[in-house]
Amino acid sequence: MSSTQNLDVKSPFVSKSKSLSLLLIYLVGLGPTSFQMFLPSVPSLASDFGVSAAVANLTVSLSMISFAVAALVYGTLSQRIEPRTLLLTGMGILVCGSLLCLFAPSIEWVIAGRIIQPLGGASGVVIARLIVANHFEDKHSADLMSKLAASMMVAPLLGVPLGGYLTEYFGWRFVFVFILTAACIALVLVEVILERSRSEKSAEQSQKQNLLRDYSILMRNGVFMFNSGYFSFSQAALMCFLSASPLVLTTLFQMGASEISLILVLVSVCAVSGNLIAPRLPESISVNQRLFVGSMIACASGLVVMLLTGIGIASVVSLVLPVMVFSFCNGVASPVSQMKAIQADSQLFGTASGFSMFLSMFIASIATQVVSNYNNGHEWVVSVPLLLFTTLAFVSVLAATRMKTIEAP
Repeated sequence: MSSTQNLDVKSPFVSKSKSLSLLLIYLVGLGPTSFQMFLPSVPSLASDFGVSAAVANLTVSLSMISFAVAALVYGTLSQRIEPRTLLLTGMGILVCGSLLCLFAPSIEWVIAGRIIQPLGGASGVVIARLIVANHFEDKHSADLMSKLAASMMVAPLLGVPLGGYLTEYFGWRFVFVFILTAACIALVLVEVILERSRSEKSAEQSQKQNLLRDYSILMRNGVFMFNSGYFSFSQAALMCFLSASPLVLTTLFQMGASEISLILVLVSVCAVSGNLIAPRLPESISVNQRLFVGSMIACASGLVVMLLTGIGIASVVSLVLPVMVFSFCNGVASPVSQMKAIQADSQLFGTASGFSMFLSMFIASIATQVVSNYNNGHEWVVSVPLLLFTTLAFVSVLAATRMKTIEAP
């Protein structure tokens, strides 16, 4: 029986199971997509405003930092403000940021708008997970949580090539028309589907909350840190490729935006395939084995790219094919690591959700900005970060498998 048909009927928050599930999946995908689909537009933005690639890339790196900080804030606010109110506010902020980017007269205004966008988009990622944890029956929440994790990874991968096509045929501003429309749809759906809920926490319980203490507990929790480490480093590897590859493919192989978008579509298909195949693997293959084998092959893919670059083999196939393998393996392993990190402490689910997202976005934003500063169009700017971060991700998994509390699948 589907998890969407097995909600906790005692919850005053849930009224329409199937529509609620679809809404949560949509919200989780919208947040990351709202800033990642702009990646192929960065070269056009730099050209239109006459700025360097590093300056234009601030629209990416600062956006991720903003998303990371917002994730922490929503995790905290969710303890005091009802989810419906937070989601309506978040989608409203996303609308405002998109409007600012759409009508921006200078690069500074675009950067400002790109900082505001994720301040709203992050609400969907954090709050949707909390709704599943708090209002779905325990035995059915894992299935829907996996779908949310898959949506968060797959939606932006599909959005990136779409952003490339929109940029090439309509201009980079049309990307924000798309995001603006998607955010308005989210506003309407939240208003229609979600009901108001009364907080079950007493004022005394709220006063007992200590955010710094909670973060300290999570940072000492090896299950949380190592699984967050895998997700953070694998996300950094993927984001470095997505942000650096357009210039590399243009410089080395004279590829246009539409051709680059096709490459990114192939990478996206691999991620989708990993997500679709993972639940259908034999039951004899535990989730721990999925995480271990997936991260190991992903690390091997990074090594292959580095070796091919080192011996001077430069082609679209040698550069992209190993990344496709990495994307597939990450599609299998990443949802497992996210689930384990969030469920590391049942008393700190909301804080863990926001904190794990903060770590992944913060590390990815720093990584992409550093890569952009050294991006001269050579394949090294793709191969070095890919090997570095896939190796760190695999090391995190090795450390995580030593933790007693994650042994059970």
